[in-house]
Amino acid sequence: MPKKGKGRGKGRVMLNHWMENKAEPTVGRDDFPKLETTTSRSSKPASIPGSSSDCNSKSHSSFQGRDDFSKLETTISQSSKPAASSDCNSKSPTSSQGEKNLSKELDKVSLLEEKTSSAGPVEKTVAKFAPRPNFGKAGRPIKLISNYFPVNFQAGTVYHYDVEINSLDQLAKYGKPVKKMTAAESVGKITRIEHQLNRNVGKIICREVIEKLVSTELLQSYSPVYDGVKNIFTSRPLPFKQKMSFTVELEAGEKIRKYEVVIKPIRKENGSNATDLHSLLKTYEGQSEFVMAVNCIMNHRKTASSQIQVGRSFFYLNQPNKISLGEGLEVWFGYNQSLHLTHHGPAVVINMAAKAFHKSGPVLDYAKDVLRRDITCGVPMKPHEVKRLEEALRGLKVRGMHLSYPRKYVIEGISKLSAEDLKIQYEGNEMSIAHYYEIKYERLLYPYLPCLFMRSSSNQTYIPFENCSVIEGQPKLGTLNGALAGKMIRQTAIPPNDKFNAIAHSAQIVKKESGKNMASYKLFMDLNFKNVEGRVIDRPSLFYQGNNICDPDNRGVWRMDGKSFYKSSINIESWILLNFSEECKMDDLRRFIDIFLKTSKRVGLHFGRLQEIKNFNRYDKTEEALNNAQKTNAKFAVIVLSRKDTAHNYDEIKFIADYKLGFVTQCIEDVVLFKINDQIANNICLKINIKLGGINHILKNRPRVLTKPVIILGADAIHSPRGSGCPSIAAVVASMDAWPSKYKVECRVQENPDGSKISQELILDIQTMVENLLNAFHKNTGGKYPEKIIFFRDGVSEGQFLTVRNEEVTAVQKASHKIIGNIMPITYIVVQKRHQTRFRPHNPKDGVGRGCNIPPGTTVDADITHPELFDYFLNSHEGIQGTSKPAHYTVLHDDNNFDADELQMLSYHLCYTYGKCNRSVSIPAPVLYADLACYRAKKYADFHLIKTKSNGSSQSSSRLPEYVRDAINSMGQYRNNMFFL
Repeated sequence: MPKKGKGRGKGRVMLNHWMENKAEPTVGRDDFPKLETTTSRSSKPASIPGSSSDCNSKSHSSFQGRDDFSKLETTISQSSKPAASSDCNSKSPTSSQGEKNLSKELDKVSLLEEKTSSAGPVEKTVAKFAPRPNFGKAGRPIKLISNYFPVNFQAGTVYHYDVEINSLDQLAKYGKPVKKMTAAESVGKITRIEHQLNRNVGKIICREVIEKLVSTELLQSYSPVYDGVKNIFTSRPLPFKQKMSFTVELEAGEKIRKYEVVIKPIRKENGSNATDLHSLLKTYEGQSEFVMAVNCIMNHRKTASSQIQVGRSFFYLNQPNKISLGEGLEVWFGYNQSLHLTHHGPAVVINMAAKAFHKSGPVLDYAKDVLRRDITCGVPMKPHEVKRLEEALRGLKVRGMHLSYPRKYVIEGISKLSAEDLKIQYEGNEMSIAHYYEIKYERLLYPYLPCLFMRSSSNQTYIPFENCSVIEGQPKLGTLNGALAGKMIRQTAIPPNDKFNAIAHSAQIVKKESGKNMASYKLFMDLNFKNVEGRVIDRPSLFYQGNNICDPDNRGVWRMDGKSFYKSSINIESWILLNFSEECKMDDLRRFIDIFLKTSKRVGLHFGRLQEIKNFNRYDKTEEALNNAQKTNAKFAVIVLSRKDTAHNYDEIKFIADYKLGFVTQCIEDVVLFKINDQIANNICLKINIKLGGINHILKNRPRVLTKPVIILGADAIHSPRGSGCPSIAAVVASMDAWPSKYKVECRVQENPDGSKISQELILDIQTMVENLLNAFHKNTGGKYPEKIIFFRDGVSEGQFLTVRNEEVTAVQKASHKIIGNIMPITYIVVQKRHQTRFRPHNPKDGVGRGCNIPPGTTVDADITHPELFDYFLNSHEGIQGTSKPAHYTVLHDDNNFDADELQMLSYHLCYTYGKCNRSVSIPAPVLYADLACYRAKKYADFHLIKTKSNGSSQSSSRLPEYVRDAINSMGQYRNNMFFL
């Protein structure tokens, strides 16, 4: 990335024991970097006119079944019983008439309501989200300091303009770009635009163009701010009432580039493009516009600034504290700023930012860091080294060091031939690249090295390694590999006190960099942290086998101390150990087996005879090894892997074992096996017990809502980096018992209807997925259906709230009606992890752990929460390193009429039901399980991509082959429900 700032803006730019409140029966980590209102809402679920809940539909009150369901209370209160039709002969709701009735009913509960006024035409307005019922009171109080800085503003007006920038050179060559509407857009479902299809100028150039335009006398005095995409705001109206076109010229090396800029007012309902900031805060839609405008004002920087912008984060080009990560990367430190609306007005949220950047300087030095050797020593690069280096370099911007002017290029790849063997035509003669450079520039020092070929729309451009330098300030795109990610986390984990000191310093910088622009719009930021009143909710007690009680400590951690799993899985009559690590010897394996079997017996997990220990080398085929293991009649396999062995990888093993064989496996890295002890063995047993159908522990006193049949859903969607060749993947998990502890999954490959490669956040097939999960619930609970649905949704940003709620809640309603005959009451909660809010205790004595982090159970639902939405922050885990990040919960839809305390306690207690560890986790277990299911599905796709590359194909397509798609889409049919742990 060039030194100049890069901005981002908005374009127009839930086995079975549901009982009364009685004692339960006896049965066999994180931190990576209004006034109170009273509502009177009915909890009665909507009924479909013409349906027959009493006759033809499936009964809700038939509670005789398996797994102690005979002990259930069988009477459902009238307030929560689905309304029944008086006509027992009415048609089934699944009939044609039923479909019409469903359509009518969904119109009633539609998330869009139409209001008709006699004074004018029909006005369509968006119904409000679930209102905040009250503020929570449960728990002990705790005083907190937040990283929110209040913003005061006087009555001010902003003027909003749309801007379109086109390269005149590109227009002359290709014509004006046409906005391409997706198929989903055409029916009003998704409002995404592929900017690359309707713009031919990058953001950085756009900023330079606008800056050049603003520098003219015509616009200089209007304090215009630009979001880098489609929006300009000014403090005064520009001197034209209709659209105006300008031509701007920029120097590009030895050339002059011309750009057309078209600016036009964005008219409001009153016909003016002027907006009073105070008036925007009166509606939810206006609040979104307010945030967009003020963020644009705060984030505006000159392109010649010493800072560069990545999203909402800013980094100085001068990085005295940068840390080398290796592989051509280093950590840069900066800050993140964004405006949030709170109960006490707007506030700027400031947090530290850390990101991996590519090291700048000669490409030869970059290659040395990636390959960990000097490529100029005369030893040719091996094919795997060339491939590794090419993957690191592709897409990087470099500067040609052989030219007298600053020419920039983008690396596409590495040539197969060296500079002295690669031939080109020059003045009618064929000559080598090395000879060409000797004639035209100067003799190459390393002609035996290959060349870099550059991205070009016309001729192929080859430049020797030694003549290229990586341009400063280019962030690493995509995710870091495991080793680099771990290193970065360790390097950037900062305890709360130090973090808040750094944030205070960053606030001073924000004041310096943004203060002038803000003052032009009568906005003023306070430099004092916002103090917040929080509460610490009580921790739940847990049950193990024999009703043995375990109480977590103030860090949310507990020890089994000789207790057995609440319900052990079936006895494993025979099992096998497959060792793919050549470093792992027989003595290591025997020591592991000894400790593992002793620990498993102690926790109540019973293993029968070990069939065999099989050792493999790197030449043995993975699939053949797994097939032979299954033929031994072993019911389970422990598989030892090595990171050094690329021939046998986790992705392939899980794909074959899960999809092809239905064989339960537990993979262990050899480095973990070498360190085996009781604690590690215990953690392994936790996962195995769940995979084989057991229950590790349950809540002693469940939240009241769980004492009746309720299904808890968790959902997530995962996206691969652009260009990876893997589409988005969505997963929904659902509880299959009353604790809740057992879950079943449905997973889908997410491909856009129009074939575009934009990440798809909406879960497109959610109706079918929920239908399957409701049927699975019915099967697993002996013929019962849930009375309520509680849906925790991960991975949704605030800008997607309305779309996701409209589409996904409606789809879940349709699913429940199709399966049960009624629209079940639904509570739909978005859980966000990617936010910038942080807290530290006002009194360090209130903190826990070495870093004095806020304790698990810390809840904030006032002061800094949204003025309109029902939201709350909940920190449910111990911050082991760095500063704890609370989860942010926003209730978008609530038919179940939860009060704040009830929903916050449910959310918190679910964080103690995660089966893989003996500590509370950062978000509710069903959300984490959905994360894991997505991760497993992505591993299937990764296996295909790795296999494709190993076969020499460079094809990158968002369309996965049918066998991979089937493996992902059929995950809900796998024999072992929680195989994905």
